[in-house]
Amino acid sequence: MVELDLNVIALLLTFAVLLAIIIERLIEALVAPWLPGVVAAAVARVAPDADGARVGSWSLLATGILGGLLAAFGFQVDLISPLAVAAGAAINPALGMALTGLLIGGGSNLVHDVFGMARRFQRPGELIEGESLSMDIPLEVHRV
Repeated sequence: MVELDLNVIALLLTFAVLLAIIIERLIEALVAPWLPGVVAAAVARVAPDADGARVGSWSLLATGILGGLLAAFGFQVDLISPLAVAAGAAINPALGMALTGLLIGGGSNLVHDVFGMARRFQRPGELIEGESLSMDIPLEVHRV
């Protein structure tokens, strides 16, 4: 088994998190204001009985994943291959970059959720305009 260089792993993880934050901010600023509405309208025209708003919200997740894949391949970031080699397994570098892109893109959605939760905790009990509590877990704020 190959020994992992923890400094390299930490640097790669930091870079991946930074890419996820950048993708999340770009989607929030450039894509979120218009894409869900466009997708919802298109779904309503094609399938009037479908839930266009739900499909529209999924379009942001798909955009994040696409952004993560583009970032991983564009910067050639591969978090998976070094771990696979250390475990004694072989992996195609393109597959490693694709899986890393999925992690970065999914991480951008997680970053968005964390930012949203932080805003909610700043003003407990209030919903910020345009947001809804879409989590299945009830949020409770306890004051000491």
